[in-house]
Amino acid sequence: MSKLGLLDQMFYKLETNGMPPAYMGGAMILDPSECPYPIDGKMIADHIAARMEQIPLMRQKLIQDPLKIGDMQLVDDPDFNARNHITRTALTAPGGYEELTECLGKFSAQRLDLERPLWHYEVIEGLEGGCYAAAMHLHHSILDGIGAREALSSIWSTEPVAVEQPSEESWRVEDEPSSFELLQGALTENAKRLYMEMPSFLIRSGAPIMKATFKALTNAMNQDAKVIEEEKVEVPKVHKTSINIAQLSPTRVLSYAEFPFAEIKSLSKQFSCSINDIAILLSSTALEHYFENTGEEIDFDLVAGMPISTRNPDQEDAVGNAVSVVRLSLYNQIKDLAKRLQSIMADTVLIKKTLGAKNENKDPSGIDGKAMEGLVSPIVLDSLIYGVLKMNILGRATLANVAITNVPGSPVQLYLAGCRLKTMIPMAPAVPSVGLTISITSTPQTLIIGFHSCGKAVSDKELLAEGARLGLVALKKAAGSAPKTGTKTKAKAKSKAASKTKAKAKPAAKAQARKKTSTK
Repeated sequence: MSKLGLLDQMFYKLETNGMPPAYMGGAMILDPSECPYPIDGKMIADHIAARMEQIPLMRQKLIQDPLKIGDMQLVDDPDFNARNHITRTALTAPGGYEELTECLGKFSAQRLDLERPLWHYEVIEGLEGGCYAAAMHLHHSILDGIGAREALSSIWSTEPVAVEQPSEESWRVEDEPSSFELLQGALTENAKRLYMEMPSFLIRSGAPIMKATFKALTNAMNQDAKVIEEEKVEVPKVHKTSINIAQLSPTRVLSYAEFPFAEIKSLSKQFSCSINDIAILLSSTALEHYFENTGEEIDFDLVAGMPISTRNPDQEDAVGNAVSVVRLSLYNQIKDLAKRLQSIMADTVLIKKTLGAKNENKDPSGIDGKAMEGLVSPIVLDSLIYGVLKMNILGRATLANVAITNVPGSPVQLYLAGCRLKTMIPMAPAVPSVGLTISITSTPQTLIIGFHSCGKAVSDKELLAEGARLGLVALKKAAGSAPKTGTKTKAKAKSKAASKTKAKAKPAAKAQARKKTSTK
């Protein structure tokens, strides 16, 4: 058995309390043209089942004690059968982009059976060109994006291989604990938390907590204490838009845009920025195009909430979630895309610098965050979730206009059941008050940006994909007039909406970080 962390349990319990589910999702388009043997949808489904049953986590389900006073735990499912988690369907001819995205929207709206291992694949047949798609759902409570990528990597191969068959034998699993054993463990867990972990935490972190509290009070009272100002990414005020709806509908819609990876890489070199910076820029042009063509006036900078992985390289396949969420202005009020890109890049550089300086388990103040998280009992978590939902805090609090997540794909060509991976379509969950999630991923040949939203939040999903494509065209034009190598450019242009709030002088350290954004 393995316990779920606080954030992992929250993802699960929000759904069981009536919130929209948080599923990691996506679809893999498979091209059988290079397959050395005849292939069909059933063979692909069998191969996925055979590979998935070899991943221990995929054979486990979540349980909790009868009184729900102990942490949720993953245990082996004695009734596990991989075939129960895989379905098949077929597109209506001609099986093109429109038919596929409609099918994926319906698949995305499906719910997982919470009494079973929390994943589901659907093999989709009838795509144009004889291709197949394998769409998947994986509950966010057991893995985040990076963790899912690593945990599921074994279903792929780097060359065509023979189709495998799932086992027909019963699995030998550990006995599931009885209700009495679970309750006994929960009581012991809470006693240990109260009488051992709490005193230990206070001894280790009591002084840092008092120091942080004193500093906060001192700043709030504007006393003349010597305080070193930390570099921060300045985020404009979040104004609600039509995509920021409080109550999500059960429907989901999806669109996506593909870009030649070589072109994106060339632009990143020319502008001395990361590929992720360009993807964020294209996300901003997608939103700009959407609002312009739906007649909604946006005279302010939109704000994106971005999950950032905090996993160490040796923990990438660990169970649970290891993420930190940051906010970033999309600078859509800057019409010059080269300057907009420089502004985005300046912020992402600072974000990476800030996150990189943090210890995995402790924040810079010396407070042990992991230990503090472990002190929150399921009773407290359930009470907090009840209060949040009762007051509709998630629906009323708009902390960002859109969510943007990036999970890079494999840098090498992959195959599944002999079929070449042609493209990936990411589908991260939409969340209350942020009805649209933009997901970024890649194959060796392509960068893909997926737009996954509540059907009530987005009126025309294709405007988003079209806006991203037009953004690349405009950026390529801007690249043609960009300064030559060695010419310095302004590191960060101010948007109209943000310029009034940024008149104060920047710290010297911030100026040094901004100098790195000069175009080569």
